[in-house]
Amino acid sequence: MTLIPQRRLIAALLIGSPLLVLIVVHPIFWLAVAAYYGALLWLASADAARLPRPSGFVASRVLPEPFSIGEVQAVQVLVAHAGAARLPAEVADHVPADLRPDRRVCVGTFDQEGLLTVEYSVEPAHRGSYRFGPVDLRCWRPGGWLVRQVRIKADEPAAVYPDVLAIKRYDLTLRRGMRIMVGIRRARPP
Repeated sequence: MTLIPQRRLIAALLIGSPLLVLIVVHPIFWLAVAAYYGALLWLASADAARLPRPSGFVASRVLPEPFSIGEVQAVQVLVAHAGAARLPAEVADHVPADLRPDRRVCVGTFDQEGLLTVEYSVEPAHRGSYRFGPVDLRCWRPGGWLVRQVRIKADEPAAVYPDVLAIKRYDLTLRRGMRIMVGIRRARPP
């Protein structure tokens, strides 16, 4: 669990820095500095309390069965937390680099029940056994001061096989008795 300041909080901290220079002019300005930074601390802590707790996040994946070499296939990542309803979020999946994902970070918004679904594509180049790692999530309140960053355990194995989808398409054309591709003959019964 990590809380990261948003740009507006950093900007507010920088805007208060001229007040620190005023302390040199007259020591009474330390009251203004204390009040300003105290108010910022109160706003940031209130925003942190309104963000969803890190222990309630659950993640899972919907993987194609099976992965095929050279085929572009979609992977869905599902994240759920009841307290995160309608919050914007970024999801980073720890997908093996050999599966060649089209993007590392997906952006979405939790629905009213607290479910976030994002999707990205992979195109495996080699067959083998791979392991998906945890899911990293960042969520924040619109107009808020902080971002909650959470790492959710979602380790999952995946296997990549030769182009099984091409074999399925070939079998389907033989069953239908169609010659869709040149060079495919219709099977004759013995």
